[in-house]
Amino acid sequence: SRLTVRRHYSTSPLSFVPNEEIHRFEGELLTNEENEASIPDRPQLQQSQKYHHNIISPEDVADLITRPNINDTLITVLSQDSTFLGSSSHKLVNIDPSKATEPAKLRFANIGLRWISLFNKQVRTLSELPSSSETFSFSFQKKSVNDIISSKYAEVLSEPDFYLYTNENLKSFYDSFKAFTNSERRLHGLLAPSELAHTVFFENVTLFLIGTTEVRESSANFEVLISFLEQNASFCTSQNLQEILVHLIHNLYESKLPSIQSKLASFNEFFDSQESSVEQSKFFGLEPGTLDKLAFLMSVSGNIDKANKILSFLIEKHGICPSQDTINIFLSNYQKSNRSTLGREKFLRELSFLKPALCHRSLSSIEFSVLLEYTVNDIQDLHQFINLVTSNKNGTKLLSKYQLDLLKKLQDIQKASQFTNTEKALQYTQLVVRLVESQVKLSSQAVELVE
Repeated sequence: SRLTVRRHYSTSPLSFVPNEEIHRFEGELLTNEENEASIPDRPQLQQSQKYHHNIISPEDVADLITRPNINDTLITVLSQDSTFLGSSSHKLVNIDPSKATEPAKLRFANIGLRWISLFNKQVRTLSELPSSSETFSFSFQKKSVNDIISSKYAEVLSEPDFYLYTNENLKSFYDSFKAFTNSERRLHGLLAPSELAHTVFFENVTLFLIGTTEVRESSANFEVLISFLEQNASFCTSQNLQEILVHLIHNLYESKLPSIQSKLASFNEFFDSQESSVEQSKFFGLEPGTLDKLAFLMSVSGNIDKANKILSFLIEKHGICPSQDTINIFLSNYQKSNRSTLGREKFLRELSFLKPALCHRSLSSIEFSVLLEYTVNDIQDLHQFINLVTSNKNGTKLLSKYQLDLLKKLQDIQKASQFTNTEKALQYTQLVVRLVESQVKLSSQAVELVE
């Protein structure tokens, strides 16, 4: 026979919903007031330990010398709170002056690894300047036009007792080609395309004169021509002015330094008066080599703000490393112009854009001295600075030449800090070991200073 299993169901299903009528004792019934009073107060968290901390973004660090290697990374992630470079006294400068200068506590190893990776990526790879042997040309300076001007110029110079470089005589020279009339007609669209090729315009005569020996070798003639050009710049289009500027920049850069100094005042006046006329996009569209020369000239003349802007554009937009001469003269004159107010934070904030260029090639003596003075503030900075110096081929030469300066900088750091005698001795030993490992032969003065 077959067994039948019968299932029995309760007539009252089990309920987890409280029932006011059953399973309730009188002692469990509370009034509304008693229910509200039973809710605990919100806890006071003001004195509790904080687990959220702000960390400076790698993009916001103003720095010129720090490029953490694998050893620096290990020190960072293994230190307490993963403090950058392992020191709670090593402060990073924020690019924003309103933000505090403070250590970077990265808290956790994974954050530290990612932060250092992003920090090192801020140093972009730069390209070299185009070869200086490349010549520049002007699309509208036709040979036939140049020959016409050259022939007339030789004729004028051969005239006895005639001096071309006065305002009145220059005007007559331009008028002999109808340069003003032709330029004005072109600006108003009154010349046929077929006439443009063989017509002499204001900029044609100007470019020819800038290239003459009389203008290149005479500051007085240069100043007269620039003054005349400034008075009559309205006869040029923005493209004409840009090409004249390029010609002037090359002319000045190729002059001897004393000649540059005397010519720069008039050039700066003209440049400032015409900068708004030359569209910004076209001005900064100059060739990298020309921009580098312009930054050099602005640095020589003491126009540091403009040189700063040009160098920043060259590095950040073009991805080109400025020439060593340009950076040297810029740093020297920047230092002189800001000496009374210049400190580490100001220096780093204003010049941090130079870091890719300083990492691109070997440091010069000027770069070494300026960086040592204004960027090295503690033991970690000194370690990073030596890493930067030794990362290029002439590092040994620089360390050998400036070994005393490095030891004296270490002394200054120790005086400003509270190191024990044992720590000071260890720091001297570590520095000497770095120098010896870099094949630096210590001088007798250095040995005496260490002892």
